[in-house]
Amino acid sequence: MWVNAGLAGRGFVCSARWTLADAFATAALARFRLHGFHEWWSNGENENVARYYSRMQTRKSFVEAGVVDTGTERDL
Repeated sequence: MWVNAGLAGRGFVCSARWTLADAFATAALARFRLHGFHEWWSNGENENVARYYSRMQTRKSFVEAGVVDTGTERDL
């Protein structure tokens, strides 16, 4: 997976700093998780993505935005 490879040795998707690409990637991963597609990073594969998303979930902006990544579409 290109995101996993891109995150190798980097803290963020496109650079050493958080960018708009990270806003998109975090929202996309939250949506994937909501729909149950998190298996491709939570089962030991794509470990860079797993670490990245875990870090993004602890960011103040993630918490303050009230990102919904569990439940169903009805919880949005």
